[in-house]
Amino acid sequence: MVAMPHANSYTIKILGGPTKVSYFSVVNVFPPGDYNDPYGNKHVRIRTTSAAIEAIEANITLFYLDHGQWESLVISD
Repeated sequence: MVAMPHANSYTIKILGGPTKVSYFSVVNVFPPGDYNDPYGNKHVRIRTTSAAIEAIEANITLFYLDHGQWESLVISD
């Protein structure tokens, strides 16, 4: 969940919904830079700090803003 400033309040956006899994998830901050999916099929250049959800022993999904819209990219499998 992320809160974005909007007028005199905030708009809430849920980036990753709840899951029922047998592993822990960790939220990390990633710096601006170039990121690829694990198979090299998709490449993004992120210009701002972004957040990622790491499902321990599963994958890392990076969430980033692209032209005002939240996008995601799995960067580790």
